[in-house]
Amino acid sequence: MLVAALVVGAVTAYYLGLKAGGVAAVVAGALFLVAMVVPGVRWTIYLGVGAALVAICWIGPKLPRRKDSQIALGWAKRLGKRLWKGIGK
Repeated sequence: MLVAALVVGAVTAYYLGLKAGGVAAVVAGALFLVAMVVPGVRWTIYLGVGAALVAICWIGPKLPRRKDSQIALGWAKRLGKRLWKGIGK
C-alpha cells in the first residue's frame, strides 16, 4: 500500500504541484493504514482513493501546469537517466 500512496502522491504532484502531491501521499498512506487496521472500511477506502485518483487524472490535464510540477518533472527525468545509465553499465 505504500507504493499505491506514492503513486497517488506522484500523480497529484504532476498535475497540482509538489505541495498538493505531498499532502495527497500522506493522506493516502494514512487511509491505507486505517484500511489495514479496520477491515470493515477497507473497500470503502480503496474505492474512495481510486475515485480521487481517477478524478485527478480526468481534471488534471484541463488545469494550467504549475511551475513546481515542471521543476519536479525535470528532476525525475534527470534521475531516471542517471539510473538508466547506471543499470546499463
